[in-house]
Amino acid sequence: MAALRLAARSRLIQGLRTDVFRSAQRNASTSSVRPTNPLRTALYAGVFAVSTGLLAVYYFDSRSSIHRYVLTPLVRNLLDPEQGHQLAVKALRSGLAARDTQPDDELLKCELWEGITTTNPVGVAAGFDKNGEAIDGLFNLGFNWVEIGSVTPKPQPGNPRPRMFRLTADGAVINRYGFPSEGHAVVLSRLKSRIPWFFKEGHLPASFKPGKLLAVNLGKNKTSPPDSIDDFVTGVHTFAPYADVLVVNVSSPNTPGLRSVRNPLFYPTTLSFM
Repeated sequence: MAALRLAARSRLIQGLRTDVFRSAQRNASTSSVRPTNPLRTALYAGVFAVSTGLLAVYYFDSRSSIHRYVLTPLVRNLLDPEQGHQLAVKALRSGLAARDTQPDDELLKCELWEGITTTNPVGVAAGFDKNGEAIDGLFNLGFNWVEIGSVTPKPQPGNPRPRMFRLTADGAVINRYGFPSEGHAVVLSRLKSRIPWFFKEGHLPASFKPGKLLAVNLGKNKTSPPDSIDDFVTGVHTFAPYADVLVVNVSSPNTPGLRSVRNPLFYPTTLSFM
């Protein structure tokens, strides 16, 4: 009797295993051939594309609150001042920064020198984009005048870190960079790379944007003789074909003897090549 019960139990277990195996096979076969709904797939793809497009339009508009209330506070709290500065330059260089989407009002038009008309009177001075990395990104922000530099003939590192400090209560910074520059050769290569293939070198305006000006600020190496103006002369010859304006920096306290340079050829300190 015991042997019969064991045989019956064995057959029962074997039968259950067979049923489970067949059920798994049917489920796998059914799921593998289950037809997809093309209408549903297209709907999901359309919703995703529209959502991504709207998010991009919102992000790239410089008026969007996300830049003032989310991204900027994150940068200020997570990065030190110099890291935040470098991140801003890289974002502008990559094309991932916000843009001014509105045309300038006619009331903002200005006339400079001999009939040169600009779309607005607001520009960014030298010191932000020291090496000409973010020129077009800055123009896209709405600046009418972008001044890069100061650029020195030879590369130099500037002052040791830390060299930039936030004044939170004043909404300002203290800048003690000390003329860091990648040198004439590197900056010149960047200016040349901006030239559209259908323009010749020396085309004006050098900004390649109607009503906007590109300026290059010329600096002097700390290792150069204090009474020499050779660095400035070299800068004029190097960058004149690629700038609308050249600015000669003789006021920085970071270069020994710079403020003692007194040569009538370099006054006033802004030389126009329009």
